Amino acid sequence: MSSWAMLEWEKTTLLEEIGQEAGYKFVHARRLIRSNDPLKLLGDANTFVIDALDEIAVQAEGDAVDAVLASLEVAGFPNFILSCRVADWRSATSAQALGDAYGNDPLELFLEPISRCDARSLLSKGIGDERAETVLIHFEERGLEGLFGNPQTLKLIRAVASSEELPVSKAALFTLAAAKMWAEHSQKKPNSSLSRLNEIEALDAAGATFSSLILTGKRAVSRSSALVMDQDDLAVADVGLLASREAIDAVLGSRLLTSKVTVTERRLCNREHILGRQGTVCPATGAGSRVVTGAAGSDACGTQYSTR
Repeated sequence: MSSWAMLEWEKTTLLEEIGQEAGYKFVHARRLIRSNDPLKLLGDANTFVIDALDEIAVQAEGDAVDAVLASLEVAGFPNFILSCRVADWRSATSAQALGDAYGNDPLELFLEPISRCDARSLLSKGIGDERAETVLIHFEERGLEGLFGNPQTLKLIRAVASSEELPVSKAALFTLAAAKMWAEHSQKKPNSSLSRLNEIEALDAAGATFSSLILTGKRAVSRSSALVMDQDDLAVADVGLLASREAIDAVLGSRLLTSKVTVTERRLCNREHILGRQGTVCPATGAGSRVVTGAAGSDACGTQYSTR
């Protein structure tokens, strides 16, 4: 697997992979806390893999963690793996009682940011060592070296690394990357829906997609039929009330967005970009996230990983 392919392995992707293993059940935090019988969600598995804590509307830091832990208590304290921000975990009041409930303290694992050396190595594969060093120095001189440690913003840097004039701020990086990433790049698709859009149409469609998620409080925009669509998802047809359905479908198939645009992505966007024509490039945080594992009646265990 290439280095950039490894970089695509973000937190949620990793947790989904774990959730497919025997004995593990991947579940979104919102679904867990809304369930009247959370143990039923676990099925034949013995360990919950819980993600998307930031989808839960809360009043204060730690409330979402407390809500999840309350659901685990209702389920009889099954084994769990929980992904959350450091601040949320430290602010949770229920977390302090976990040791008593499970008989041992939970194991805490941290995602580390990508190092400068790794960032240079990844960039150099596409633009060469000399240009990669120039790009890194450019961002460092402007106090933006923190962008290197995040896999999503590093991918944006890669997208603009060959530009004659590099961006001088995070907002400028988003703007330039969006301008480069929305277009159809495949010469094998000269007549694709995306190739028939101009930049304004494409970015308006992407902005409408994220704006719809904010206005409705839904988790994701989905192309699935209403019969099988998750209750927390928003039908793409509903987004079509704000922009051209053809443009929305085309943009969902671009490099700018995934086929199922989730609330996790839009929650981490720069607000000035999300509601306007630049509201399309959304970095997900890597460093500063925490994965916590707890196992009832046994030593807690988990797999250590990083963004590298």
